[in-house]
Amino acid sequence: FDLKLKVDSVNFEIEAVYGSPEANMSTGEVMRVNTLFPSKNIEEGIKGGVILLKLKKIGKGDGVSVSVSYKDRGLNPFSNRKTFLFKNQNGSSIKKAILLSSYVTLMKNWMIDMRRGCNDKVTQFPPFEILKRSCMIYPPYHPDYYHVETWERKSCALVVSDGYKKIFSIFKNHFGDQMKTLRDKSLEKEYNLIKKLIDIDVQDGAKVDDWQIKDNKM
Repeated sequence: FDLKLKVDSVNFEIEAVYGSPEANMSTGEVMRVNTLFPSKNIEEGIKGGVILLKLKKIGKGDGVSVSVSYKDRGLNPFSNRKTFLFKNQNGSSIKKAILLSSYVTLMKNWMIDMRRGCNDKVTQFPPFEILKRSCMIYPPYHPDYYHVETWERKSCALVVSDGYKKIFSIFKNHFGDQMKTLRDKSLEKEYNLIKKLIDIDVQDGAKVDDWQIKDNKM
């Protein structure tokens, strides 16, 4: 119970956290769980979640410390701390986590940009090369992240701009290559979704969602 996982280092700072919505990068706390349950152990092994951190080198060393605190069912407190050297890893689990984090980043930034337009805050899209770089930043750092309405917003038609179609095409090739390298068929769902988004063609006069106002249609 009350599990807290924290990462701290004078050599690295946290740039992004994937897989833990309660993370607080400013304090280094990457996980907070009121009640933790173990993953099911099946014949193929244990398949659980993963927390992926993107770190930026700020010091000369390679040390990273991870600390965990929790309470058992008798509410007795426990804690543990371990320091290890950060090294490049080539394991398939890490490669898959990095690939999926890139997929999530691209999709979220696309949705931010498209929803921004739907909410009557259309701005001129930057040139393709600038868009290509900006659409892969950590989504909460997207310039329009805090300007996209969360509540009381109208539904939006499915739109993929020409710029994003080009980006999706580039990423599809990378995703397909990684999927073959990992030999992981479970990634086909994400791969096929990228292909569908590339093939979307919204014409003038297309059916509008019932919640949309005709005059504000993109």
